[in-house]
Amino acid sequence: MALALAVMALAVGAPALVGALAQDVANMSEDQQKDWLTSFVQDKLSTPERKIELSNIDGALGSDVSIREITISDAEGVWLRVNNARLTWNQAALFLGRLEIKSLTADSIDYPRNAVPNDQMDLPPAEAGTLEVPQFPVAIILEELNVPKVRFGQSVFGLAAEVSLDGSLTLENGDLTTKLDIVRLDGPGGQLGLDVAYQKQDNAIDLGLDLTEPRDGVLSNLLNIEGRPAVEPDYQWIGAGGRSYYAAGIDSGRSAGIGRDDNHCEIRRRL
Repeated sequence: MALALAVMALAVGAPALVGALAQDVANMSEDQQKDWLTSFVQDKLSTPERKIELSNIDGALGSDVSIREITISDAEGVWLRVNNARLTWNQAALFLGRLEIKSLTADSIDYPRNAVPNDQMDLPPAEAGTLEVPQFPVAIILEELNVPKVRFGQSVFGLAAEVSLDGSLTLENGDLTTKLDIVRLDGPGGQLGLDVAYQKQDNAIDLGLDLTEPRDGVLSNLLNIEGRPAVEPDYQWIGAGGRSYYAAGIDSGRSAGIGRDDNHCEIRRRL
């Protein structure tokens, strides 16, 4: 999440970054650039309930940036920590309206607990609606996301777990394409492969899901499925499109479905 927030900060603040790269910041000393980038990201992302902190930045506004530690805190302290994050990106592409990131990596991410809920947050009621992808001032192209160790505390979804994470993402003109591979490293193991392609103009989504988990796995705990059954491999979305959607569910690891108000899509096990 912290890595995603950092990318969002760069995307939202792209106009300011373009001006900074072209003017005063480029003439600052390395230490001044570090201070400027730290303040820029922290100010963009921090809220009264959420504090973002970056420490020991090397490279600052160069094409290769490293950050020793990124933390996200609330009133009870740090609830997420990213260790030794590295970003390789093309600053010149910002002038063309593109945030091009060749690689975004970290040695590890620690997620010991969930953030304290914000009772003051005014959220809309959960209901069916049109799928919308966030809009940013620039296109986002992330060629490689790699984190070899992501550690979840017991309280996050009821099961302490350690996974690896690999993926890529492109978000442009409201269209989204992403690939994600997650492998559980501890316990009984398990893996998830996810391919998503969403087209804004047609409000259509194609999704490929390759999922294998033994009993008492991450997904069955996350969804609180009774009995914590094994999730069998190779599910694929066999429908796409439609104006509205509801949440999907998995029944005993054997089938899943997504109901729509104007058609029906479901995820079936490949035979």
